[in-house]
Amino acid sequence: MLMAASGAGSFLAEQLGVDPDALAAFARRVPTRYEQLAILRRRFGFADLSRPVRGDLVAFARGVALAATKDRLVVCALADEMRRRRIVIPGITVLERLAAQACTEAEEALLADVAGRLTPALVVRMEALLTIGPRHARQSGVSWLREPPGAAGRTAMRGLVDRLEAVRHVGVPASVLKAIPAHRIRRLAQEGRRLTAQNFTQMRPGRRYATLAAFLRDTETALTDVAIAMFETLVGRAFRQAEADREAHLIESIAAAADALDFFAGFGNAIAARKEDDLSLDAAITTVASWEALAQATAAAQANRQTRHDDDTIAFLRRHHGRIRAFAVPFLGLRGNLCNETR
Repeated sequence: MLMAASGAGSFLAEQLGVDPDALAAFARRVPTRYEQLAILRRRFGFADLSRPVRGDLVAFARGVALAATKDRLVVCALADEMRRRRIVIPGITVLERLAAQACTEAEEALLADVAGRLTPALVVRMEALLTIGPRHARQSGVSWLREPPGAAGRTAMRGLVDRLEAVRHVGVPASVLKAIPAHRIRRLAQEGRRLTAQNFTQMRPGRRYATLAAFLRDTETALTDVAIAMFETLVGRAFRQAEADREAHLIESIAAAADALDFFAGFGNAIAARKEDDLSLDAAITTVASWEALAQATAAAQANRQTRHDDDTIAFLRRHHGRIRAFAVPFLGLRGNLCNETR
């Protein structure tokens, strides 16, 4: 180790053009290093990280923290800003403390902005979600809103509509989160989806309201998307059932038409054969078939003719009117707000 130090000293002395013995006592006096650093700072125009400069840097970092997706980006931005200002960069722990202070102050400013946009009535409606839910005493409103929709059907659609109406009753306007960057809103919404009502109540009011607001806005969008997708699924299912009914009806009509065709073919041949007996047409018809059989065959032919005119899947949807109405009426009652308009 001593040989290595000696070699380094000799190398440095050679570069400086001085006697190696002149450097031997360099480390024996503690203030020497700091005195030389001060000389270097004055010579190249660098400054120390003084208290007033700290305040300026924290203010700069707050702006970065608002848009940054990760805290380490704030640390990097601080180091770059110090280089630009020719400030001696301190140790990493000092930089991290400055960045943490900036991130905390930026978040507090955002939460204060959200709190300033809330009306007392809106706060009451948001707080109500942390108490008893609409279904049973052991479930909170936020827990109820997070329930999965279940299999597509009228019951599931009714549940989605109920939850959407509950969210819209709270009525969190988009302007409440106007000052918060989109990535922070997503993070708050994700946190809101994980938290229980008890977790919410343990949070500071500012953070609780911001998290609830982001959660409710995100939940409204998610529930709307699920409701639209379920409506499309149920309408498609109704059309497939109507198409199956149509195909079954066509098969029945084809069989009935074939029977009627066979009857009239035989009927015509029989009448033609009676012509040789010089019978009148009325007498020939009576001889070949009864009026009842002729009426039945004619009705079957007319029904087949009507089927050709009404061969449309829409016509068969009427059979499923009650089933369609059960899920369509609640869904279409929301149509005025399905676009998530900005309030």
